[in-house]
Amino acid sequence: CLNETLFTSLAHARFVLMAWRHDYNHVRPHSKLGGQTPAEIAGQWSWGHAPRTIAIPSINHHEGAGLYL
Repeated sequence: CLNETLFTSLAHARFVLMAWRHDYNHVRPHSKLGGQTPAEIAGQWSWGHAPRTIAIPSINHHEGAGLYL
């Protein structure tokens, strides 16, 4: 996009780049993503959220072994 476009103003550059980003992320399928768009992949995951339950192993097996936590 940057190599092929001669921008006439900052506003023009922002508009063209916004349209390119939308096409890249929401319209154009990607072969490395199994033919899906990045937006479709992002919708499948809940990024940054911890699982509802977290298993915490017991530390009682260290008692009497000379280990202090």
